[in-house]
Amino acid sequence: MEQITSAEELLKRLHDSRIVIYGTGYVGKKFFQALKNNGLVQNVVSFAVSKVPADLTVIEGIQVHSIEHIAFGDSVMVCVAVHEALKDKMIGTLEQMGMRKYVWIHPFLYELFLGRPLKRDVDVEVENIVQTCRDDYRLAVRWLVIEQYFGKNNLGYSLYERAESIHCEKYTARERLKKFLELIRSWEKTGYLEDRRIQINSRYEIVDGRHRIAAAYYFNQRTVRCDIYPGEVPVEKLHDEEVMLTEKVLTDHGFSVKEIGLLAEMNQMKHHKGVP
Repeated sequence: MEQITSAEELLKRLHDSRIVIYGTGYVGKKFFQALKNNGLVQNVVSFAVSKVPADLTVIEGIQVHSIEHIAFGDSVMVCVAVHEALKDKMIGTLEQMGMRKYVWIHPFLYELFLGRPLKRDVDVEVENIVQTCRDDYRLAVRWLVIEQYFGKNNLGYSLYERAESIHCEKYTARERLKKFLELIRSWEKTGYLEDRRIQINSRYEIVDGRHRIAAAYYFNQRTVRCDIYPGEVPVEKLHDEEVMLTEKVLTDHGFSVKEIGLLAEMNQMKHHKGVP
C-alpha cells in the first residue's frame, strides 16, 4: 500500500496517475465527486468491484469492471473507496493479485471536500457534538446496538442493519455491524483511544465518526479528540439525505411508527448513558 499521509499528498499522487476506483457504493461515488471538484475526473479510467452486478455496468459515464480484469500498469493507482468494515477484504484481494500500488482513501475523503481542518487533534466536549444530532436518528440506532450488546434490548442489531441497508448492500451493513461490535468490545476492555480522531465542523456537526461518538456518550467519555473543519458546508449538504436518518427517510423505507417513536425517544433522552 502507498504511504500517503494527507489529502494534499493524495491529490498530488493522483494528478499523474490513471485512477481505478475500487468500490461503487457511497464512498466510491463520493470520492468520484471529490475528484470532479479537484479537476481530476479525467484521470479516472474505471470503477472496479469484486464481482460486477448484471445491472451495474456504468457509473457517471465510467465503465465498471471486475477488479481481476483491470489491466494494471505503472501509472495505475487503485483507490480503495469503501468504509473500514470492507477495506481489509478488498486490500487482501489486491495483495493476492500482486497489486501494491493502492491507497485506502476514506481517511482523506472529507478533507478532499472541505479542505484542510481549521484545527487538528483538539479536545471537544462530547455533549456539544451530541446536541447537534437531534433530528438525525443515526446516533439513536447506534445507542440501541450498544444497549443490546449489554443485554438491555433485543432489537438494536436488526434496526441497525435495516437502517444501514438504506444506503448500502445488506452484506456491507452486516460487516459494519461486526466492526461496530468490535469497537464496543475494545472500548469496554481498554477504554477510549485518543489516536482515532473524530471529524466535525465548527458547528460541532459530525462529519465522520458517529459510531465512536455513540460509544463515547454511552461510556460517559467527557471529551474526544477531533479535527475541526469549517462550518460553511452543512453536513446535510455534504452527506446524501439517504445517509441521514431523518423521520422522513425512515418512514419512506418502511420503519413503523412504533420504531420511529422509539428512536425519537432515544434521541431526546439525556439520561440513557450506560456505564458510570
